[in-house]
Amino acid sequence: MFQNKNVVNRVLVFRKLMRLRYQDGSSMAEHTNAFEGLIYQATSLEVPLANEVLGLLLLSCLPDSWETLFVTLGNVGPEGKQVSLARVKSSLLDEEARRKDKEVISNSKALITESDA
Repeated sequence: MFQNKNVVNRVLVFRKLMRLRYQDGSSMAEHTNAFEGLIYQATSLEVPLANEVLGLLLLSCLPDSWETLFVTLGNVGPEGKQVSLARVKSSLLDEEARRKDKEVISNSKALITESDA
């Protein structure tokens, strides 16, 4: 699709990357796959992207409701500066699982409370 490595194609891919947003409740796996697809396109166009920049870009796709994760990632590692793409992706998938588990537990408690009434 993006075989020509001209400036226009680089800008188009980079623009898609910058506009990518995660919507709460959607699949984090699908979001990270879309992100990685855009990274692949950028790489094929020889757009230089450092690993930490990729991690920061992935975090920047998130809504404010994920801000706690930013703080957590910032407090881990040497001086909070190691934000690799792999570490961010793993943290996002773990956080999504934690949120889903919390929602299931909350819904279960609500069902128990309603049946007791």
